[in-house]
Amino acid sequence: MKATLLATAAVAVFAAAPAMAQDAIGSVGLGYVHTDYDGYKDDGAAINGSVATSAFGDWTVTFDGSLSYSDENDYLGDTTSALGAHVSRIVNDIRVGGFVSVQNNEILDMASVGAEAQKTFQQATLTGSVSYSDAAGAEAWNVGVDGAYYPMDNLRLNATIGFGDFDASGAHIDAWTYIAGAEYQFTSTPYSVFASYELTEIDDINLDVETFKIGFRYNFGGSLQAQDRSGANIGRATLAPIGVLGF
Repeated sequence: MKATLLATAAVAVFAAAPAMAQDAIGSVGLGYVHTDYDGYKDDGAAINGSVATSAFGDWTVTFDGSLSYSDENDYLGDTTSALGAHVSRIVNDIRVGGFVSVQNNEILDMASVGAEAQKTFQQATLTGSVSYSDAAGAEAWNVGVDGAYYPMDNLRLNATIGFGDFDASGAHIDAWTYIAGAEYQFTSTPYSVFASYELTEIDDINLDVETFKIGFRYNFGGSLQAQDRSGANIGRATLAPIGVLGF
């Protein structure tokens, strides 16, 4: 049933994307996700998207969200959803702003607030984020930095490093996350393919979580690099607390 809902959502967002393209820039993606928890394997799928548009003069408003499905995660539920809203503007050639987001994995609702900054260069983009998250009996601080390099406008190579500090019911956990990814948008089309590898190291409980993702995206409003310059990807360095823990 959950797989059917995910497929239905995918059809809906891809059908709506061309209408968004008239006055905004962003993307909608669908991917396959494989996770390995020190030998415990999990397969699933995810939909994610972002859209940025001008608002309030020289301010930019960006919305992003995701919905993922896992076929094996009985402990935390098999679906995870997230939704975020960002407000930013360019100050001295640096895009600065803040965001709020919510995340849910069927048994836990977590709200986050944070600040972020993004600097674009001729062939690169550097993005940073710091956030605080809170849920019943749990809180977390997260810091993330992402560097993206563009050999061409429609080819992105990026690497992300993040650190999370978690306190829940008297337990304290620190986690490091490392991500390497690539995306290519086909010439003269709005479609792209992407792949990424993610490693999360949770030393306190001696757990490593590896995640592989592959999929395709519909892009509207410009090239992959143009999305960075518009603020559509300002949330790329923000690692969701539940996600950092590998769930």
